[in-house]
Amino acid sequence: MGIEIKDLENNITRLIIRNGRGNPLSPALLEELDQSMGELLERPTPPSTLIIDADGSSIFSGGFALPIIASWPREDLHAFFDRFLSILGKILSIESFTITVLEGSAVAGGFILSLASDIRIVGEGKARFGLPEVDLGVSVPAGPCVLLESRTSPRFALDIASTGRLIDAQEALESGYARYKTAKPMDKAMEIATSIAKKPGNGTGKTRHYFNQRILENMNSADKRFMSDFLDTWFSPAGQACIQAQAKRLGSKK
Repeated sequence: MGIEIKDLENNITRLIIRNGRGNPLSPALLEELDQSMGELLERPTPPSTLIIDADGSSIFSGGFALPIIASWPREDLHAFFDRFLSILGKILSIESFTITVLEGSAVAGGFILSLASDIRIVGEGKARFGLPEVDLGVSVPAGPCVLLESRTSPRFALDIASTGRLIDAQEALESGYARYKTAKPMDKAMEIATSIAKKPGNGTGKTRHYFNQRILENMNSADKRFMSDFLDTWFSPAGQACIQAQAKRLGSKK
């Protein structure tokens, strides 16, 4: 369980998430993901393409591991979210074209994680995608809101972040969240990665780095300004009542 880095031909690398039922973003998984991304960033030659996937799982990630973090004090929770945001920053900063392959659902933190890649490829099944945080009485963190807007549009980002509604694969494609919808997402990812690998030098990696640094700067500014507000909603009476109840439900499913 955890993170597996698999180097393929043509300088293509897969980062595979395996963390049990629902692939929750637990503290241990984030630590491993943070370390793995750090190691990839330190390589003298970055991958031409980094593919992030969950090895065919029906759930790419169901979000943060609430049964673990729901009762954490504010200081510890702040540090947890700071690490998650740092991981997003590392994905945005690596000089590799990045693709998230979604053969299943991605919600909450899992949905946010998928946004750090340059494109997303979704399957044609019944997967759902979105940010149901408001259904727990919690706001969506400000930095991820900036990221979502940059990957889709201001109107769409405000819609799904504010209402908590989940979208299907077709709306994921139409909104711009997904670049492709196909019966074989990994095959499409490999097709794109192989095409990029044939290009001379690393113009693609440098170019995506320029685009994403502007996004990252705006994310960091938003998080610096509004992280305290986000944590206030998490620790509000309404937020805590919903979070604790959801943590209990998720814990009982193990």
